[in-house]
Amino acid sequence: MENMFEVYQKRNTLALYIIGCLIFIGIAFLYIKYAEVFSNACQMGEFSQCCFSNPLYYFVIGKGLLAYFSLCLLLFCYLLIRPYKLFYMNTEGFWSKEYGFINWDNISDLHMGNIALQTAICFNVKDKTALKIPFYNKISQTINKVLYGREFFIGFSGTYDMVYEIFKIMKSRSNA
Repeated sequence: MENMFEVYQKRNTLALYIIGCLIFIGIAFLYIKYAEVFSNACQMGEFSQCCFSNPLYYFVIGKGLLAYFSLCLLLFCYLLIRPYKLFYMNTEGFWSKEYGFINWDNISDLHMGNIALQTAICFNVKDKTALKIPFYNKISQTINKVLYGREFFIGFSGTYDMVYEIFKIMKSRSNA
């Protein structure tokens, strides 16, 4: 079945993540290379309350930062080459990374709303048993119901006017 509309992860956001990883990898190298210098600065007395006197601590922190942000860099480079699909629509329904696939006839009370300072598509679902929702999203559903009156919402941060186009298509397809 052919998808009518697809939204992928933004590459410019991934590029910013890559730049951030490179900065932290540079900081990790500084920790590893200058561990002795950092520990000697602690013995001067000015910074004795907020730093380690043993250079091994700085070395271990640097290695940990290097390992973590190197893995993040690899992941973000992979996602830059092959962006992750966040959302798609077809004639039967739509799929989002938060809620999985939802049929058009299962949607109720569809409208636009502002949630956490971003424009989002808000809706409720008639039959929740058909959805495979992770535990952490079930907690956010409860919070959304209390705060905003809707259990489900899809925000497309950074897509600008695309959210309005998606909403028009969703409104025409669903009976909500």
